[in-house]
Amino acid sequence: MLRKTPMRRKRRPPDLRLGGGARRVSSKASPSAVRGRRLAPAIEALEGRVLLSLNFDPGVDPSVFRVTTFASGLDYPYGMTQLVDGSLLVATSRPASTSYFNSTGQLLRLSDADGDGVADGPGAVLYGGLPGALTSIERAGDLILVVSSQDGGERISVLRTGASPSDPLRLAGSIRFAIPPGFEHKVFALETRATPGSPGSYDLFFNLGAAENFAATTETVRVSGLIDGTLRGDSLYRVTVSDGPGGLSVSGLTRIASGLRNAAGIAVHPASGDLYFEDNGIDTPSNRIEPLSADELNRVAAADVGGAAEDFGFPSNYTAYRTGTLVGGAGVQPVVAFQPIPDPRTGAESEGPAEIAIAPSAFPPGFNDGVFVGFHGQFNLAGAANEENPVVYYDLGSGDYVHFIRGDSPGVGHLDGLLATADSLFLADLSSVGSIGSGAGSGVIYQIRSLPTPGPDLPEIEVRDGSTIIPDGAGSVSFGATALGSAVSKTFTVSNVGSSPLTLSAPVSVPEGFRLASGFPETVIAPGASTTFSVELTAQGVGTFSGMVSFGNDDADESPFEFSVSGIVTSQPAALPLASIDDITVTEGGRGSTAAVFTVSLSRAAPAPVSIDFSVEDGSARRGTDYRITTTSPLVIPAGRSSGTIAVEVIDDAIDEEEELFSVVLSGGVNAVIDRAEGSATILDDDPPPEVSIGASTASIAERGGQVTVTARSSSASGRAVVIRLDYGGSATLGADYSASQPSITIPSGSTSGTLTLSAVADDRVEGPETIEVRLAAVEAGIPATASPLVVTIIDGRPPGVVADFDGDRRTDFTVYSPAAGDAPGRFSRRLSSGDATTAVDFGNPGDFPIAGDYDGDGIADLAVYGYDPSLGYARFLVRRSSDGSTYSRPFGGPFDFPIAGDYDGDGTTDLAVYGYSPLNGFSRYAVLPSGGSPAVLRPLGGRDDFPVAGDYDGDGRDDFAVFGYSPQDGYSRFGVVFSGGGPTLTFPFGGRDDRPLQGDYDGDGTTDLAVFGYSPDEGFARFGVVSSSGRPTRSIPFGGRDDRPVAGDYDGDGATDLAVYGFSPDNGFARFGVIQSSGAPTITLPAGDARSIGLPPFSGLFRIQDDPGADVSRSSVDVARLSGIEQLMTPGGVELFDGDLDALDMRRRRLTGRSPSRG
Repeated sequence: MLRKTPMRRKRRPPDLRLGGGARRVSSKASPSAVRGRRLAPAIEALEGRVLLSLNFDPGVDPSVFRVTTFASGLDYPYGMTQLVDGSLLVATSRPASTSYFNSTGQLLRLSDADGDGVADGPGAVLYGGLPGALTSIERAGDLILVVSSQDGGERISVLRTGASPSDPLRLAGSIRFAIPPGFEHKVFALETRATPGSPGSYDLFFNLGAAENFAATTETVRVSGLIDGTLRGDSLYRVTVSDGPGGLSVSGLTRIASGLRNAAGIAVHPASGDLYFEDNGIDTPSNRIEPLSADELNRVAAADVGGAAEDFGFPSNYTAYRTGTLVGGAGVQPVVAFQPIPDPRTGAESEGPAEIAIAPSAFPPGFNDGVFVGFHGQFNLAGAANEENPVVYYDLGSGDYVHFIRGDSPGVGHLDGLLATADSLFLADLSSVGSIGSGAGSGVIYQIRSLPTPGPDLPEIEVRDGSTIIPDGAGSVSFGATALGSAVSKTFTVSNVGSSPLTLSAPVSVPEGFRLASGFPETVIAPGASTTFSVELTAQGVGTFSGMVSFGNDDADESPFEFSVSGIVTSQPAALPLASIDDITVTEGGRGSTAAVFTVSLSRAAPAPVSIDFSVEDGSARRGTDYRITTTSPLVIPAGRSSGTIAVEVIDDAIDEEEELFSVVLSGGVNAVIDRAEGSATILDDDPPPEVSIGASTASIAERGGQVTVTARSSSASGRAVVIRLDYGGSATLGADYSASQPSITIPSGSTSGTLTLSAVADDRVEGPETIEVRLAAVEAGIPATASPLVVTIIDGRPPGVVADFDGDRRTDFTVYSPAAGDAPGRFSRRLSSGDATTAVDFGNPGDFPIAGDYDGDGIADLAVYGYDPSLGYARFLVRRSSDGSTYSRPFGGPFDFPIAGDYDGDGTTDLAVYGYSPLNGFSRYAVLPSGGSPAVLRPLGGRDDFPVAGDYDGDGRDDFAVFGYSPQDGYSRFGVVFSGGGPTLTFPFGGRDDRPLQGDYDGDGTTDLAVFGYSPDEGFARFGVVSSSGRPTRSIPFGGRDDRPVAGDYDGDGATDLAVYGFSPDNGFARFGVIQSSGAPTITLPAGDARSIGLPPFSGLFRIQDDPGADVSRSSVDVARLSGIEQLMTPGGVELFDGDLDALDMRRRRLTGRSPSRG
């Protein structure tokens, strides 16, 4: 049981005590008809040491157990599983409103490196933002499976572990249940095992309960996500989960048991392979005299798992409550049925079993071949006779069961979670206050560990005043009041609850005013035996007497044993007035201070002056900060008066805060007897609370790797911690499209802000932008919430470097472009990643550049070129839409411009954009026509010889303006980036003078890295250089030939850009792609095109004559553009065309810019 246990001069939280009486039951007799052997273990955890009592069964050595409070202060811990390093992963839930089942769940890792049974800190959140209350959690190899129980959002989430147990988890998929509204018992329990004969696969068992309490379920539940199917209620199911080279898959949906109301706990026996599960009887707090089934432990033999579904009889066949009578007679009978005994005051019974666990193999004989069954509900009123107590152990060999942990004293709330490891049983108390409406932060996890070597026999002292245990060093016994010449006596019992003789040292020391009436009859106490001594209050004078009773013994950590006693001696009954101090409440008041006035009242007017000493003691209020003492001790009440006052000055600190307490304590009365010695003052705060608002660090994030910080701010600092609970809406779904780092935001006391992080969850669907609407749901501590909802957009942009994806599978396709020659048009040749055939499409005119981009936003790259069109007389984009096959032409750009593909407005569609030097403007710049219809953008950046290399360098889902090149002023090559999310421009030295930049995400974190390719004369080979945005070390990777051109693409679809080149190989005699796949798959060499072909997506170096003098397409395009003398200027009104008249062009520039004409 959980109980307050004694300790020397300190307080301690409730500890676990093991113990109880055993019973034996079978399906052929009433559960109360057969009484088996009695096991009565009693183990307590006291600050890292263990007190051991005998009375174990002769075959059990109690010294092999250690009980500790592993973790506390948790938010509704329920399911637990052990990671590969022995740490625990715990499913916790934080309600966003009054409904526990509308919580937000997070997975918390707790480790115990020193093995002392206490977690090494508050733990680390490995995954947050799962919807609903989290119940069961299981590990299957590198997968973590966890149940979310949320109205309308029930699911089993499947996550992958990282390289180490401390790495964050990644969502891999989910099994979703379309459970109809009002369905009473949903999916709660999980269990996994390695699939027999199938390495790398795991069987996953889960339940679906009954739709209502008193009838078989007729409704069906649709399953979708990782597996499709239909479920029936009242059942237990199995699926097989595989995670191999082909990815994650779930198959083989099989119903293995039926006729179950709510099998909320499942366990596979590791030796026999038998499947055990519990089944709840009917909920009874709402129906005090419930005639239906008892709570059961059931079994399906290993050989029958997966065969015909066995029917366990619900609702027509059951073992009746209290009587144990079998009703109906059909269905598989339980292994054991537990009979609850109603609370004697209310008749209410416990709620029934929750999780179960197969006994740890390292537990001692008698506790290592059975099943532990945990029950939820409050048990402190039912008493030890209740068979449904917090944890019951059922022995499979003998049929005996015992209350392994009893709940007949306060402290047990919801012992729902059980986890058995090799040598320990972990117990999760969902809410130690017993409520799932107000118990957030009160969850506790206990560890019961079997120690490998029994310790020595030890004595253990226990002292009682009647039936009350007196804590050593902290106990206090009152003798009350007696008249002068009379005596009050108390007898104390000293017991040895240890395992070896206890020796007492006489005499017993007593304080002044008391005497030892009788000492110990014997000083050596055998285990289980006791002795007594008596103390009298017999003072020879009038007054209040107190002090310590003390005596020696050989209990190593409780010697001497001591406790305080107190009593009052009067000259005659009621000869002196009794003095009492009151409790008061005071409002903090305005600026300055307010008096808190205590009244000390006498039971009658004093015949002589009364003098009473007093002291002022801190509670939550602190002297000097919250109050100051203005009255000095002692308090004197004149003769004939019946009261006096003690004033304490309360300080107004102008800070909104919680109610605060301090107290005044009376002592040492002269001419009065102190009756009530302590009075408390409650300071009510009247300072206005701050207002709370919320904001976001950015208005949009990328789907792959994007994060946004949500900040809650208060208008002023508060003296209390302010907890802000958030509700989420919009088209994005919490847990599926994004996760939250924690369920709420806390602004610490004295601070004005707190944060949480929302992280986008990448998937392989083309969805378009999705919105997260964040609203203030509630602000604890009575603080008004004035914030309007904020909206963050998740941009469904494809990962950097996957623009040449012509079949929409998020993998770059092998594509080349053969420039037009003579009358022959240009030709795209594509070998799609989804097939082996190569297709060719004629498209483009002489002088056109190929471009790779998704200009219609359908998730598939379009065929596109850019260049001068002789029939039109100006440069233009020419795009064939993949969505409908139509072609459109759009004039844009100037004579020195080149196309640069990018999604600059974050709408998931490639924008029309060029970069180059503008003679009209006199500088190099980006020019962009956003696909979303926003005004055109002109952004000066870089020098005349810089290369454009647009990419999403800040991870917000929008491409940033960026250039790369050699700076004569600086004397080195560098990147320059203007971030779309704002902030200072980045200048980053990197690369060689002859290197060329690439746009790619080489570390797969959703953010473009700084990357170059080129031949290094110093090293004598071509190589890639990459500065990762994730902070990984800078890499230099030899690859490719001196004349190869780099290509940025994700050919293996793992979310990271691969190292790839395209070019003509003299050694091979043909043009080919070469790819080092980031997934570790073999390097690819794929022939494609010819010596004049361009590999897609093209890098910006192809657009400069000096970069590729051998490519006729580049020279001819530039020459044609120059000869045309046409410049297209970005203005607030859009794009205007000019005819090559430089004088007119210069005059137009002067009118637009206000600058003097110049021919430079």
